[in-house]
Amino acid sequence: VDWPPYCTSKFHTTSEEFDFGTPRSFSIQELLSDPKYKLGTISGTLHVMKAPKGQKSGLAGNLIMATPDFVEIDELRYIKTDTEFTIKEPVLKETDAYRSSVCLRIEFYLYVSSGVRLKKLGIHAHHLSVNIYDGVNFGVTDKTTIQLNAGSLDARPFESREITIDIGSGAVSGTYALKDLLSIKTKSGAITVDVEPKEADNDHLAPAVFRAESLSGLVKVKFDTFDIPARDYKTTINSKTGLVSAVLIHGSSTDIEVGTGSITADIIPFEADAGPSTLYTNTRSGMTRLTLQAPYKNSGTTISRLTSSHKGLSGAMVLGYPQEWEGAIHGGTRSGSLSLHGEDVEIIHLGGGYTGKTVKAKKGSGNSKLEFDTMSGSVDITVGRT
Repeated sequence: VDWPPYCTSKFHTTSEEFDFGTPRSFSIQELLSDPKYKLGTISGTLHVMKAPKGQKSGLAGNLIMATPDFVEIDELRYIKTDTEFTIKEPVLKETDAYRSSVCLRIEFYLYVSSGVRLKKLGIHAHHLSVNIYDGVNFGVTDKTTIQLNAGSLDARPFESREITIDIGSGAVSGTYALKDLLSIKTKSGAITVDVEPKEADNDHLAPAVFRAESLSGLVKVKFDTFDIPARDYKTTINSKTGLVSAVLIHGSSTDIEVGTGSITADIIPFEADAGPSTLYTNTRSGMTRLTLQAPYKNSGTTISRLTSSHKGLSGAMVLGYPQEWEGAIHGGTRSGSLSLHGEDVEIIHLGGGYTGKTVKAKKGSGNSKLEFDTMSGSVDITVGRT
């Protein structure tokens, strides 16, 4: 048991083991919220890990509760069905200690046998964090939902067609597989994740959709770009307060929006001209630094159907586009310098005056559009070779 240092130095534990068989779907809940149960600090972790050798069932569990040595648990309380396990408040033996000063530590170990397949997996916890360890070999054919109120989530990749993560005050970290949907939302915790794109199911063809949203916290996302599966990609990142740093695969749409904070993005188009696509960034207060790389597939082929829009209220803008990009360029800044570079860029019009600086230009004969606009901040754009 990982006993918190702020609790008393001595503790004892009560535990119980469970066999869940091999259910079609499974849900774990920790909902310690009884107002009559006034424990001081409740914390703990739900561990999802590889089953030990000899485990015959698909899923097995071990519930451990720890309390200070002066408080004894009389009974562990839970609800167990074929598809659901709910952790409840334990029954304590009578004590003279004030319950508001009592720590309760909960550790739940879910042991998963290799090759287990579930239709749905759900985890909902008021106090617990969740760790999904490396080496766990299981899959979810439909949807995984993880909802944590106070805890954090750290995971190694597991296969699930859809993964939805909703976190309150905790952080999200680790590596996650992206099949059809990976949605991560936090209120005040950071999002620091690596994303591994996976092949689409032949019997359920759909775009790979990635969403990350934080009200207040860093968003750092890095897609694995070594061996990218051939499919469409749709990405949305939104942060109200906090910087965004991302390495993304671009398919039909990529949107990044920040309230207060900077954007640093490295965008890799999967294919040069698979179809029309959109790229959008917007920050109200903060710098935008974005680089659009050469296409992953068919590098050298013209990017001719990309519509880009980069907006900002206050902050510099530094944009880099590859030689493959061809189309029209238009935009300006109300207050700040404006620079446009590119060996093959043809300036059509330069404007200036009390309303700010503007430029209209083109490169090649493609139909892509690059538009930019900022109220206060310098703009530096490079398109192709210089």
